[in-house]
Amino acid sequence: MNSMWNIDLDLNEMSIPSSPVDIIEKQCDYLREHTDGKIIAKTANREADGNARLLVQRATSNLKSDRKGIQRELGEVEKSDFAFEFFITSTGTPNYKFRVMFLLYGIELYPLLLVVDEDIAFEIGAEQIIIIENEEYFIMELEKILASPKVSKIINSLYAETLRVEKRYIPY
Repeated sequence: MNSMWNIDLDLNEMSIPSSPVDIIEKQCDYLREHTDGKIIAKTANREADGNARLLVQRATSNLKSDRKGIQRELGEVEKSDFAFEFFITSTGTPNYKFRVMFLLYGIELYPLLLVVDEDIAFEIGAEQIIIIENEEYFIMELEKILASPKVSKIINSLYAETLRVEKRYIPY
């Protein structure tokens, strides 16, 4: 018997899509370069707990069809969403971090759910919960978030505090 799988994977030629976290981590690298390593933006893997799952279900309920299928009637398949926290800190403030947003998504990457800091959401004219349908829209929204006045103010404050800390500990 031959394989019945319709699989044509050539990992050498396959274009692996960037995940939302890949895109953010590239921006983290840029921030580190621009600030001589003093400001650190990071993503951290978080457990998609019951609260996160409920938030995803509520926010995405309008995306799902109202059609009842046999699979849904059989019950929910164990599903594990990817959950990440995106935050900014600095070398001078190791015990402080500013959470920019949470990201939640499934294996197909999109739709992606962003839960953005309330002040940032207000500044960019968005809801605090943003549903992202594709990579292009994600990049557009991420650009607004990273360029927001709140994020700029946090980065400037962290940078100033790091310079103060460094100045205190410079040997004479």
